[in-house]
Amino acid sequence: MNIVLKSMQSLCVLLIGLALIGTSPGPGGFAANQVTQTAEPGPTTTGVVRGQIVNQSVGGSVPPDLPVTLVYFDASLQQTTVGVTADANGNYQFDQVPISAEMRYIVAVNYRERTFVSEVFTGTPESGLIDIPIVIYELTEDPGVITIDHMVAQINAIGDNLEITQVFTLRNNSDRAYSTSQTTSDGRAISAVISLPPGSVIWGFPDNADRYAAIQDQFAVADTLPVLPGEEHAVGVVYIIPYEASAIIEQPLNYNFDGAVRVLVRPNSIHLQSEQLESTGEETVGENQWQVYEGNLSLETGAVLSYELSGSAQSVGARDDSTVVSSNNLLPLLVCGALAEIVLVVGLYLWFRRRRRQNMAAPSANHQAMLDTLVRQIAALDAAYERGEIDEDQYRKQRGPLKGRLADLMDQTGSG
Repeated sequence: MNIVLKSMQSLCVLLIGLALIGTSPGPGGFAANQVTQTAEPGPTTTGVVRGQIVNQSVGGSVPPDLPVTLVYFDASLQQTTVGVTADANGNYQFDQVPISAEMRYIVAVNYRERTFVSEVFTGTPESGLIDIPIVIYELTEDPGVITIDHMVAQINAIGDNLEITQVFTLRNNSDRAYSTSQTTSDGRAISAVISLPPGSVIWGFPDNADRYAAIQDQFAVADTLPVLPGEEHAVGVVYIIPYEASAIIEQPLNYNFDGAVRVLVRPNSIHLQSEQLESTGEETVGENQWQVYEGNLSLETGAVLSYELSGSAQSVGARDDSTVVSSNNLLPLLVCGALAEIVLVVGLYLWFRRRRRQNMAAPSANHQAMLDTLVRQIAALDAAYERGEIDEDQYRKQRGPLKGRLADLMDQTGSG
């Protein structure tokens, strides 16, 4: 059983909600402010959702009679899940489906014990027909197909600790999904593994915590989502390192690194020295000034990202809530307790990407990249539920609190 699917509901529900209230454009045609909480229901017709499953790995094929799951949501986030079986050519068709411009549609299949999902599509009541292709891949365990092409870190020196929020983005250079035969203690297949500096204590995760497995004795984090070809794959983690006036940070790289590194440090009494990074001055993120260090690196697997920090940390009593980036500017994530005092890692990522794409609408593009990944996860969860891999009690227990949180989030977004 692919247990990782049990935990995929949380942020996917949030992202579906943000999509439905018009936060960002989407691959199936989400438009800014297209749907709001007060929007009047549009016309609905009964139509067909169809498509074909395609294996994009060289030499790969689509097995006959593959189960296909359709999940669709209305503007109030009420969802419906139905299933059919694809034919010998990978074609599938759902009949008698409500088609509305306010509804979103996702299709999922399970292949080689991994769940593959489509992009998110918007209903087209004029035609009553939605074509949704599904791409599947063969699997590879070769770490050589993975390249890290970005790393963003935020380091906050407080009291006796460095609080570090970090995100890596990975690229799969092959035509196969990267996922290994190694499993977590609860049976989930492991994909990427990110090593942390020795002495790190894993504190949490800025997105869907159940997606990850902490390997504390090895100072590492295991991801359980396959790394798909041609897509940005972000891995985020929050951890602490003991700090007494200075610390040498050495982070081993499990994959080739070819891209940009960006490290933000505060307070300004902390200084960073590195042969790999150079200071680019101070910048404002949220309401705080951060010292910024950057570098474009090309490192082989097994190399180390290294820098030294020195200087006085701010006292615990000096903490304030201004470290949090406003949800008016960044995709809000639900981070509890002390994590709320850290600049949201997704914000760092989006901000970094915006600087690198001066001629593109990067915030929308990156919002959509996150939307595309996370919305797909809810379809995978529902597909697992339909296949009987998750019992109803577990499914409902996760859903109730999330709906409440979603309502709060939608209120905040609407008032922002």
